[in-house]
Amino acid sequence: IVIDRKINSTNYTAFIGADNLAIGREAGYFANELLKGKGKILEITGLRGSTPAIERSNGFHEIIDKYPQISVNKTIEGEWLEDKTQSITDSLFRIFSDFNLIFAHNDFMANAASKSALKHNLKPYIIGIDGMNILGGGVDLVIKGSIDGTIFYPTGGDKAIQIAIDILTGKPLYKNNVLNTFRIDNSNARTIWLQGLLM
Repeated sequence: IVIDRKINSTNYTAFIGADNLAIGREAGYFANELLKGKGKILEITGLRGSTPAIERSNGFHEIIDKYPQISVNKTIEGEWLEDKTQSITDSLFRIFSDFNLIFAHNDFMANAASKSALKHNLKPYIIGIDGMNILGGGVDLVIKGSIDGTIFYPTGGDKAIQIAIDILTGKPLYKNNVLNTFRIDNSNARTIWLQGLLM
């Protein structure tokens, strides 16, 4: 069972993961709505060459490239890490502020950019990815106003257990299992947070 990251082979029993292209597209639609069709974007990517980083960026550009008055003004690599990203953005924002929105490939990097923006008195829109419903996770960051939204990235742990049981008991199963995603913003973050407390 392969979870999350794609491999360059079809020699597996089942793949479980979110559609990172679809997640990137949803972030692109969200960015366009926030910018109202016009603005400059700073993109903070995950680890260069990793399939999630490539697909999230490709999906994002697939949407925003349709809008001639929206452009990605700068791209930096945060490697998925909050500390590394904040070190970069703390330095960058001293000399570069020509952006209206930050699209970060995960919520850790989005939070780092938010902290740096606050230090430098910048107020861009900020979109992340993951939407974990824990203290300091994407849902919490949206509620606190640190970021404007996040795209939910399901982990698939429950699905992996179910598929393992299906394999062991000889039940039929799908080879590729794509998990659903959705946008989290100030319209639904508090409800999602409360649902998490009830589970």
